[in-house]
Amino acid sequence: MKYLKKIRLYTGYLFFLFVLFLAKPVILSYWIGLFIVLSGEAIRTWAAGCIEKDKNLAKTGPYRLVRNPLYLGSFFIGLGVAIISCSSSFLLAFVLLFLSVYLPTIFREEKFLAEKFTDDYLNYQKDVPPFFPLKLRRNHIPPPLWGMMEEGGRTFSWQRVKKNKEFQTWIALFIILMVLGLKM
Repeated sequence: MKYLKKIRLYTGYLFFLFVLFLAKPVILSYWIGLFIVLSGEAIRTWAAGCIEKDKNLAKTGPYRLVRNPLYLGSFFIGLGVAIISCSSSFLLAFVLLFLSVYLPTIFREEKFLAEKFTDDYLNYQKDVPPFFPLKLRRNHIPPPLWGMMEEGGRTFSWQRVKKNKEFQTWIALFIILMVLGLKM
């Protein structure tokens, strides 16, 4: 698992470095991509505030909608940056890299979770899609405020966001978006 995490990180770093050096953003691509990037980071932050990795099976917050909201958020971030770059080559490269790196990661994590949380995870897996929310039921609609109590008494927590080091993503995105903004 650690090997896959390193591959995921280094592949992402390389992709963003190529985009930073070779992108030729225009105003429209920047604003459309910025909206998608910020949406992705909002999903990641929400998920990071609801998960206690390797302790509990996360089933609240965005985990009610999809089993892998952190990866869904990462997908939107990469998609947004590729759109900002204003290059169909970067868009295609991003999709291919994402699929080749994240699909094996998702399969390995699902196997791990099924072994660790057994029946609880298998029932969760039946009810919640892996990546894109295919249908929204009334009990899946998130509360209006992240801090509200959710099922199981757990809430969104900024301490979990900090513990899960999501602030590092915020910093990296700030730098990437600033450099791409200056390239316009």
